[in-house]
Amino acid sequence: MLKNYIVTSMRNIRKHKGYSLLNVLGLAIGLAACLLVLLYTKDELSYDRFNVKADRIYRLMAMMKRQGREFNISGAGAPVAAAMLKDFPEVEEALRFREADSLRLKYGDIQSRENRAVYADPSFFNMFSVRLVRGDPQTALAEPRTLVLSRTTAAKYFGPADPLGKVLRVDEGDDYTVTGVYEDIPRASHFHFDLIVSLATLAESRAPLWMTFNFPTYLMLRKGASIAEFEAKLPAYLNTHVNTELKAAMGITIEEFLAKSETTLNYRFQPLTKIHLYSSGGINEFEPGSDIKYVYLFGLVAFFILILAAVNFVNLATARSAGRAKEVGLRKVLGSFRGSLIRQFLVEALVLSLVAFVFAVGMVALALPFFNRMAGKDLDLAALGQPLTGAMALGLALAIGLLAGAYPAFILSAFRPSPVLRGRLASGFRGGRLRRVLVVFQFAVSVLMIIGTVVVFRQLRYVQTTRLGFNKDQVLILNQANLLKDRAAVLKEEMLRHPQVLRASLSGFLPVPSSRINLPVAAEGDPEPVKANPLNIWIVDHDYLDTLEMKIASGRNFSRSFPTDASAVLINQAAAKYFGYDAPLGRLLTTVDMEEDADGPKPRLTTFTVIGVVEDFHFESLRAAISPLVIRLGDSRGSLILRVKAGGVAAVLEALRAQWRALLPGEPFAYSFLDERFEAIYKTEMRIGRVFAIFAGLAVFIGCLGLFGLASFSTARRIKEIGIHRVLGASIPQIFQRLVREYLFLVAAANIIAWPVAYALMSNWLRGFVYRTGIGWAVFAGTGALTLAVALLTVGFHSIKAASADPAAVLKYE
Repeated sequence: MLKNYIVTSMRNIRKHKGYSLLNVLGLAIGLAACLLVLLYTKDELSYDRFNVKADRIYRLMAMMKRQGREFNISGAGAPVAAAMLKDFPEVEEALRFREADSLRLKYGDIQSRENRAVYADPSFFNMFSVRLVRGDPQTALAEPRTLVLSRTTAAKYFGPADPLGKVLRVDEGDDYTVTGVYEDIPRASHFHFDLIVSLATLAESRAPLWMTFNFPTYLMLRKGASIAEFEAKLPAYLNTHVNTELKAAMGITIEEFLAKSETTLNYRFQPLTKIHLYSSGGINEFEPGSDIKYVYLFGLVAFFILILAAVNFVNLATARSAGRAKEVGLRKVLGSFRGSLIRQFLVEALVLSLVAFVFAVGMVALALPFFNRMAGKDLDLAALGQPLTGAMALGLALAIGLLAGAYPAFILSAFRPSPVLRGRLASGFRGGRLRRVLVVFQFAVSVLMIIGTVVVFRQLRYVQTTRLGFNKDQVLILNQANLLKDRAAVLKEEMLRHPQVLRASLSGFLPVPSSRINLPVAAEGDPEPVKANPLNIWIVDHDYLDTLEMKIASGRNFSRSFPTDASAVLINQAAAKYFGYDAPLGRLLTTVDMEEDADGPKPRLTTFTVIGVVEDFHFESLRAAISPLVIRLGDSRGSLILRVKAGGVAAVLEALRAQWRALLPGEPFAYSFLDERFEAIYKTEMRIGRVFAIFAGLAVFIGCLGLFGLASFSTARRIKEIGIHRVLGASIPQIFQRLVREYLFLVAAANIIAWPVAYALMSNWLRGFVYRTGIGWAVFAGTGALTLAVALLTVGFHSIKAASADPAAVLKYE
């Protein structure tokens, strides 16, 4: 019986090739979108799950809120890990990291700079499932000046030779012994280290300082331990130790410090498997993570596209009801039962969905490289071959086939033979109320996605073109200029002699993610400066503002003509407002930092005079308001900043590379452009916007497929009616207007329904930006015009063809 159903289904598919093609194409596109999102979601959810003990590993997080801004900090003081391992029986293992920035390694004639280096405790290999292929995991990181290398890094320096016991020169200073080689860390990890150095090497790791966040700290609980109960003990335990330290250093408690600075501070444990998707924008992150909201967004979009494809199936099947009605009537007269007819139509739907699934897999194979580039992924079609993933994908296709085919199957099988064979369908079915609702739904979803895409790109364009307070164009940055030490100033003067270089500055502080210092800054007359709120403090040279073309609102810039500027500062307008200064020039500000002496850390006070106010400029994401900023003169060589004449970048780069090689032979030359680093802040939004735009286009295309099919069947059914109108004198434009009017009305209704929903959703998204563009009526008007034009073109082809038909040929059998 099943074979008979399948054979009959194949005959029907071949008989109605156009209808079948529309259905298969629509379903295939919907399924392809779902398969891409399935691969994307599977990859996102797989991060860090390669660790055998992942379900017991947690990262300590400090959740800080200050002056309306939230900070999620991955880190703790040096003593925290060991103290928790000692004081809490539920802790089985504790681990600290300390970022190493980059290290220059040299072995014989081979030297290279490793940018993915870290310091770690010996417990690293006990906690994480990173296999040590050479060396002892218990002792590999136990001694100072020892290190372990990834397999790839070890091969770079030692080739096939055994690296154990070999000595590497680090940063042209101390020698370090190689004590292990580990397998390269899997891609789906929230960190990737090429080099791990023993944390015991750092004296800082033994400092008894609890009130810092310098050491990302991980804990592994014993089996059966309650993370909720453990987490409840955290605040009291940590605050007790911090209080002791604060009282000794500043004479205040943690509660007084937080109240004075309008800050709240809480602690929690973050599961290892949630770090990748729930840590976007956090402080002390090893690598940029993703965001769970994008997983939800892609899933929702794929769901809607699949629903649109299923709607197409239902729409086209019900539209063909007139053609299938006689088939149903004859089958019933010949003895077929309704159940048999239902099974026949469901099998036909399943066959179509399976064919669509095969096409969908082919589409995914073709689209995957393009999707990977847009989404920043490395997805592989082979993942669909895994039993669980493949079963889910195939099950999805079959479920969609059953769900999409169920409605037409039950409706068509319910036709009564007598009225059908007399040429009359069931009352109400001819009106197509359901089809109208489905068309409205399809285009409402399409309109929603189009508006969302337009608003996202408008906001991102606004971010890139809004007045930033500095000029990010034609600015070349030499990274790691600090490696030059005293020769950095020599290089700066040498580059200023280049005819294509306009201005130059040395500073590690840039209006993009870069070096940052936050210290308490007290206004003049504050009796307790150590309790002042921490503010951003930047260290720059005399040429910084001119190089970045920042403007002075009042007062003056730093000048070499004033030796006293060493004790002067500039502040931005936000800082002047923060301190309540109407006339800030000449005011005194006191900064507070800590210095070590024999009795431990003590506050050090330094007083500066305000000599100028800088116009506010954006140095963080436009999602945040401009923060108060203090700028002072000092020695900061993190980057060499060059403003270059238009068209002179290539020549300046060549000269800068030559100078670098002469000063630091063998050291990798690394540079960047300020505008690219600024745009990188919004890279995720740009990437998501592009993917969303593709999905929006697919949604519109699927909607048009359905509309094309409906228009085809509608005009075919009304061809005799059209012929009669032509005989009675109706013109082609009049008939065309009559045929398309209904569809244009449906698309207009879809726009009216979708507009308020889109406005609410995108207004909520825009609220995440402090500086944002509006949505504007033009977005809705443009989207409405676009969808109406698309509908008109889609339906117009069949309408003009039907209206132009010869009435005699249409009516010759009447």
